[in-house]
Amino acid sequence: GKLLHAEQEFEWKRHPNVGETVTSRARVASDVSRRGLRFVTLETDTTSSDGSPVCTSRALFVIRS
Repeated sequence: GKLLHAEQEFEWKRHPNVGETVTSRARVASDVSRRGLRFVTLETDTTSSDGSPVCTSRALFVIRS
């Protein structure tokens, strides 16, 4: 199939510091099929080593078989 990275947005809680370790965890927020296309939304949360939020992002991918 073919994949299109349709859109992406970021919500920064704060900018990471130089040398800081951060962890990102992604999950499929939605997965919908319409008219032969699949629309997959991924949400990613990025946190610092102490668990405090750094950034949240959302990306939409369109997949055609």
